[in-house]
Parts: sequence; C-alpha cells; structure tokens
Amino acid sequence: MKTHTLNRMMALMLILLLLQSACRKNHSNYPPEVNIVGWTERTHTSMNFEISATYYTSSEPVNCGLCWSTEPDPDLSDKVAMLTTSNPYFELTASGLTPNTSYYFRAFAIGESTTNYSRSFRCTTLGEPITDVEGNSYYTIRIGDQVWMAEDLRCRHFNNGDVIAEAVNNSDWNGISPSFCSYPYTYDSTVGYIYNHYAAIDPRGLAPEGWRIPGKEDWEELFGWLAARSFVSSEIMLTSVLDYGSAAKVADSLGFSGRYCGYRTYDGIFYSYLSAAAWWTSTLADSTSAWRVMMRSTSTAPDYSYATRKNGYYIRCIRE
Repeated sequence: MKTHTLNRMMALMLILLLLQSACRKNHSNYPPEVNIVGWTERTHTSMNFEISATYYTSSEPVNCGLCWSTEPDPDLSDKVAMLTTSNPYFELTASGLTPNTSYYFRAFAIGESTTNYSRSFRCTTLGEPITDVEGNSYYTIRIGDQVWMAEDLRCRHFNNGDVIAEAVNNSDWNGISPSFCSYPYTYDSTVGYIYNHYAAIDPRGLAPEGWRIPGKEDWEELFGWLAARSFVSSEIMLTSVLDYGSAAKVADSLGFSGRYCGYRTYDGIFYSYLSAAAWWTSTLADSTSAWRVMMRSTSTAPDYSYATRKNGYYIRCIRE
C-alpha cells in the first residue's frame, strides 16, 4: 500500500515537472513586455527614452529597441534604434529627427515567433536654439501659432550690456531697481533666474533679439489652445520631476518644460519650491503691480493674478 502511494506521488511530481518545463519552454519563445517610461533628454534633433522590460523568465539577452514615425503605431519598417539586453531598464535614443515635429514612439522586443510592442508615446521635438546677449542658448517650441522659449531666461545683462543687479540678501530685494536672483541661492544651470518686474520690462531690453516678454493675452492664447484640444495644462506643460538627470519625464509632451521652482516675494522670502511654477507677463495692472501666471502642483488650471512688481518670478519669452 505504501509502495503504491509512493509511486502515485512520484508520478504526480513528474507530471508537475513536465508541465513546468513545458511552460518555461513556451514562455522562452516570447519576448519581454516593454513599456516607454518617459523621455530623459530632448533636443531639436533627438530624443532619449527610458524603457522598462518585464521578462517571462530569466532568459538570455533579447533584441529590444525603439521605433518612431510621424504616423501612429510605428513598427520595425520605420526608423529604429536597437540593442541586445536582459536588463529590466535601459535607454535608447531616437536621432535624426526634424525640429518642431510631433512623433510617435514605440518600444519593442523581438522573440522567436513574435514581436512585442509598447503603446505609442507621442512627443514633439524642440525647435532650433536661440541665444541671448550673453550667448546663453535656449531651445524653442512651437505650440499652436506661437513659438515659445522652451527654457526660462537666465541672463544677467540687459541687451545694451548693462549689468542687472543681483539681490541675494532680503534687504537688497525689496526695491524698485531691476534685480534678479537664484532659487535656491546656488544657481542651477538647468533653471532660469528669478526677476522682479522692473527688470522684466526695463526699456534696455531683457528678451533676446526678435523675442519679447509675453503679455497676459499671450498666456491666455496658449492655455486656450490647450483647452480647445482637451489638454490638461499641468500635464502638458510641466515636467513630472525637477531632477533632469535621474528620472524620465512622463509629462511635458509638448516640450514647454515648466518646472515647480517657486518664487520670491517682495520681502525677499522664497516660497513654493516643488509646488508652483510662476512667470511674469509684461502686462501692468497699475503703476506698482503687474500680472503673473502660476501653475500649482495641486491644480490643473493656470492661476492668473496681479502682484507687486517687487515680487520675483521667472521669465519665459515668446517670439515676436
């Protein structure tokens, strides 16, 4: 009786092992599931993406890649970049792109009998860069009929060469002279400067040649264009993270690249780092106040309000 039971158990274990082996063999014929996490770097001619891969088994490295086209659902017949990997995360670059052009991207993994594709990821390349009076370079982006700088202004001089005063201390900030500062105090080259409104519309000029400080109506046109296409402004215009070097940008598909870098009030105090992005307009409310536009992490809609011209916000220029 014991021998009979033992034989049945051994037969059952053998069947289970055969089934497990068959499953592994079957799964090994299938490539990993791939997904575009987001973009990590964008220029006017290239885009770098972070891609995730979920493997059925710890198999040998497989051929994975990125394909792209200006038409939906690109495949292997379109432009591709490839590598052989068994890593759960990897990066690939789409190069040779046309500036200011909307593309569809898909990750793929090639198996013995099938190819797995990710969902399409739509993103727009940046426009040709421009320079300010100091030689700082800024990428641009076309949104609707407007062309915006894709970065905040970071210039220390007016267009005639005059130096703009840097107000580090709180007591230096509370005045009506044109001033700028950094937030936080140590300047980050990927973030622009904060300016008071006296600097923003100083007659010596702050915007690069051929560009200007946008008025309130320019911002309203931008947000109106987004709303008409059912875009959620905060997702389309703002990056999902502040650290450009460590994480993918799931949002910001149009390339505006606004960042939650806060602002400075007239008394010199900094506020809302990581929770608000704010820019000056050129539109005066009266002699001592001007309109600004703000995007908050807690809202999907823009916040228009006027503030004392002694406050400090970032500046995003628009082409004339």
